[in-house]
Formats: sequence, C-alpha cells, structure tokens
Amino acid sequence: MLFKFRSRTIKQHFLIWSIMIIVVFGLFINAAFYWIYTNNIHKEVNDQLAEKLTLQSLYINRWLDERSADINQIAGRQDVKSLNLELMRNDFLTFIKNQSEFGDLGFVNMSGDIIISAMNPQSKMNVRNQAYFEQTMKGKMYISEVMFPRVTGEPIIIFSSPVYNANGEPQGMIYGSVRLGTISRTIRSVHFGQAGEQYLIDGSGMLITEARLDMRKVYGRDKIDTEILQRALTDSNDDSIYTNYRGEEVIGSYQWTKDRRWIIVAELRTSEVFAARSNIMWVFVFITLCFLVASLYGIVLVTRRVERPLEFLQQGTKVLNEGHYDYRIDPSVFKHAPVELKELCDTFNMMSFKLKSTVRLLEEYALIDALTELHNRRYLAQEGSKIIEKCVETQQPCTIMMIDVDYFKKVNDTYGHQVGDRVLLHIAKILKLQTRPSDLVARYGGEEFTVLAQHTDLDEAILIGEAIRKKIENEPYREEEFLIPLTASVGIAQLPFLSETDMTADTRLSSLAEAADRALYRAKQSGRNRIESHSDWIQA
Repeated sequence: MLFKFRSRTIKQHFLIWSIMIIVVFGLFINAAFYWIYTNNIHKEVNDQLAEKLTLQSLYINRWLDERSADINQIAGRQDVKSLNLELMRNDFLTFIKNQSEFGDLGFVNMSGDIIISAMNPQSKMNVRNQAYFEQTMKGKMYISEVMFPRVTGEPIIIFSSPVYNANGEPQGMIYGSVRLGTISRTIRSVHFGQAGEQYLIDGSGMLITEARLDMRKVYGRDKIDTEILQRALTDSNDDSIYTNYRGEEVIGSYQWTKDRRWIIVAELRTSEVFAARSNIMWVFVFITLCFLVASLYGIVLVTRRVERPLEFLQQGTKVLNEGHYDYRIDPSVFKHAPVELKELCDTFNMMSFKLKSTVRLLEEYALIDALTELHNRRYLAQEGSKIIEKCVETQQPCTIMMIDVDYFKKVNDTYGHQVGDRVLLHIAKILKLQTRPSDLVARYGGEEFTVLAQHTDLDEAILIGEAIRKKIENEPYREEEFLIPLTASVGIAQLPFLSETDMTADTRLSSLAEAADRALYRAKQSGRNRIESHSDWIQA
C-alpha cells in the first residue's frame, strides 16, 4: 500500500494531502472553537464571581468596621470611663436589645476578670490568657478568631476595645460577642443558581459560615482543604477548574477580607456553567462541515492550475541535483499559474544563480589554507596529479620540495600559538616571493610546506630551495617586543621519466612526496637549516 501511495501523480498526492489537511483543519477549528468558547465562558464566570466577591468583601469589611465602631463607641462613654458598673450594665442591655447582631456585651478589668456580662450576669470567667485580651491590653482594637464558648458551644467572634479613664489610664476592656449565624445569613443571601454557593473560611480552612450545598459541613467545626484554599494562601491568580469539597468540578474564586482575616469563596459547578455547550458545538460542527466541503471543491479547481507548473519545478530540482546550477525555468510556463507559484518560479531562478556562485566559492575555499592563504594538501593532491601526468606525457622534468620550519614547537611553547600562526604566515609570504607563478605552493600540514615545480630538474630545484632557505634565515620574524630567528630544512626529489603505464598519477605524486620527505628527514638529522636531495629513481 505504501508503494501504491508513493507511485501516485502529483495531482493525486495534492488531492490526498489536501483532504487530510482539510480534515485536520476542521478538527482544529472545532477544537479551537471549543477552547475559545469554554475559556470565554470560564472568564465570564470568573469575572462575575470576582465582582460579587468584591461586593461581598466590601460588605463584610464594612460590617466588621461597624461592629468595631460599636464597641469603640461604648468604650468611650463617660459611664464606662468612670467605671459606673450599674449604668454600664443597663447601657449594655439596652445596646443588645437595639443591636441584635451582638449576643453579649461585657467589661473585663485589668486582671482579666469579667466584671459585667449583659447576658450572663453570674459569669466569673477570667480571660487573661485569651488572645483578644492580650492584644486589647496593648491598646489595640481587636477582632478575634472563631471561638467556641463552653457554655453554649456556638461559634462566636469577639470584638474588643481598650477602656481608659479621663486621665488616659487603662481601666480594662469592653468586649462584644457576635454569633457566626449573622454572617452566614449574609453570605447565603447571594448565590448562583442551584449549583453555586459562597462561604467564608479562615486561613486554616475552617468554615466560618455554613456550606449551603452540603449542610453536613457545620461552620466553625469542619475544615475545607481544597485547591481554592491553597490558591488563597499563596495569592495565586490561577482560575482553572478544580474539585470542591463535595468532589465536583467547579469554577471558583476567592477574596480576602480586611487584614487578610477571612477568605470569601464563591464556586459554581461546571455542569451548570457549560450546560449549553454541547448543543452549540453540534451546530458549529455542521457549519464547519459545509464550509469544508465547499473548500474541497475549490481546492480541486486550483489543483488543475497548479499541476503543470509543479512539474516544471520538479524537473528544475532534478537538473539542479545533477549539478547544472545555472538552470533556469522559463517564466512563461507560469503565465496562468497562481501568484504564489510565479513568485516561486522567480525564487527558484534566483536560488539557482546564487547556488552556482556559492558552490564555486565553496569549492575555492575548500582548497585554500585558511591561515596562510596558500593552497592546501587537498589542492596539491588534485592539481599535483594533473601536473605529474602532464610532465610524464611530455617527458619534462618535475621536482617537489618539502620545507619544514626548524624548531617550530619551541616558537609555540615560548611565544604562544597566536605568534606561531603569524610566523607561519610570514613563511608563506617568503615562499610566494621566492617561487615562480608556475610553481604550486601548498601548506602540507603544521609547519611543513610543499613546492611542486614543473619543468624543473633537480639542480634548478636545489637553487630555488637554497634561495628559500637563505631568505628564511636572513629575514627573521619581527614584532615590536621581540625578534624570532628562523631556519628551515628542505628535502627535494625529482620525478623520473618512467615508461610503465601501470603507475597512476596519484601514485607517482605520492611516491615523489615520500622521497622528498625522506630527504627532508636526512636534512633534519644532519643538523637542520640545510638542503638534502633524493636523487634515486623512484621505481614503480
């Protein structure tokens, strides 16, 4: 089946891939619509939750401020400052009757003993160890955490304020207890359909109000440890869907109250939020399918106008692949093609022109030594073989010189490799000046250089080599800080005129270089800074 697929025409390939693209594109559109629709609804719900939470937070903060102001106002009355206990008790009872949100109102002396309790006159409790007493005695208005009195067991919050006499001396504190049911009624008054609710928790996750959708969750007794609590504690902006305390997926938001005392949580079940999503998706799928069918028909029409130009492009790539980099496509073939294919034709022609230039440059750079800008060993192997072959055919002499800088490692060790590179460049310039245009000068490797001299016998080569050696010796490398004396050893070998035809030009060049290298070795062994020649005939 794979073979049959690959053997189809361009038109068949284009149609098959177009259909696949259309199908994938359709799936992508529906997935994108699903994602966008879901995210928009999600964002809209989060905005609504955030708006209501802001209002709810303002109301609770105002409620807390008002209750604190009530206690502070009582603490500032004259009968309280003068500790007129009888008048204080009557004022407390009157205040509770008029302000139904307070369950009790009382006065605590400096020792922490409850002197007056409007609703519990017989109370002899000492609250010295309570946090609200300690904080109030420091001169602060204070709102306690949720507390559970032993008498009623009903959760309450304590509002407290310090009491001072006319001279500003502390006398004790006024406290007022508020039942949590008051806040619960406020929170429950605002909800979102049958699947939404709001509730209040503290930083530990303890319920301060009742959980409307699960009345088994009793405020002040149960703790909720869900994702929304972790987000609140870390001030996270994450608004993703999570699982609530009932194990259902919900969209939720939170808002801290004043002084980060409590967390207001609002949640709405996703089953209610996305109830209409499925019906809308089916309508959108139908519309998308109709659009894709029409698009497929249009693609079939376009395919007919694309097939022939594509064939010319394919032919052009084959020609380029064969190495004909100057190939051009006739623009008239694309006269009736789409604009994109016309541009593609122009781009192809421009690319082939640039490709030809680039390949030519690469070929040149591949044969040049980057440091010395002499020919490299690869060029020597290619062109040297041609020179050898021509000299053998015309019975002309040919010699090769192997030139090695003496003690070059010492230069690198003493002055560093960067200076060593500049020394090699200096040697390369001398070689260019001391050789003829017809000579092939190349860097053989490291500090070793090669000169292949055609139409030159051994005696002539020795004269050239001696001139090079003297020039290197007489022109040391100079820089502002130092001068480096240089010498070089030279090994020379001459090409014999062999009549055997079984030896290739590459083999002759290799043998000639090996003979010169042996002569160079003798020059090194004999004290350096000298010339040695290999005058023996190279046998096949």
